[in-house]
Amino acid sequence: MNKAKKNQGYTLIELIVSISILTMITGLFLADYKSSNQKAMLNTAADQLASDIRLMQSYALGAKKTGSGTVPAGGWCINVFSPKDRYILFADNNGNGDYDGAGEKYKEIILPVQLEIKTGGFVISLPAGGTTSRNRMDVCYQPPDPLVSIVGTTGGGPRISAGIASAVIIRDKNTGQEKKILFNSFGLIDVE
Repeated sequence: MNKAKKNQGYTLIELIVSISILTMITGLFLADYKSSNQKAMLNTAADQLASDIRLMQSYALGAKKTGSGTVPAGGWCINVFSPKDRYILFADNNGNGDYDGAGEKYKEIILPVQLEIKTGGFVISLPAGGTTSRNRMDVCYQPPDPLVSIVGTTGGGPRISAGIASAVIIRDKNTGQEKKILFNSFGLIDVE
């Protein structure tokens, strides 16, 4: 009276379909993860640049002294140039508003390999109205207020030293996504 139990299990087709579905879901997750990771890296770099600009402001407010024990004549500054993968924080010891080399360097920040400062990525708003693009920019915060000077130059072109606002654009070379770091002569900084 005992009937032989039928051997129950999954067929080969059912297993192949299940594995295919899991493979597709995993592939979608990994593709999204890479995209999210690249976006996070861009956001982090933009936030770091904004944080470093704020650091230079706070050094000027606190009249921080250099290693030689003096407050820099031109204040604490940031030098951003393009097309490059780095920017430099420096003490403007001689007060000329420009980065003059390693003697003034406080710290150099190198961006991750797939990020760059966009060519012509500095847009400076002028007091008389209008804007101009530059390939190099120095932003200095002079103690004790701190007074802000935005200086832009372009490959031997005219020097703009009376900017009232500016933007630095960081770009992901792989995806083309960009982040703007906006700041003005009143010291306000925003990342968008």
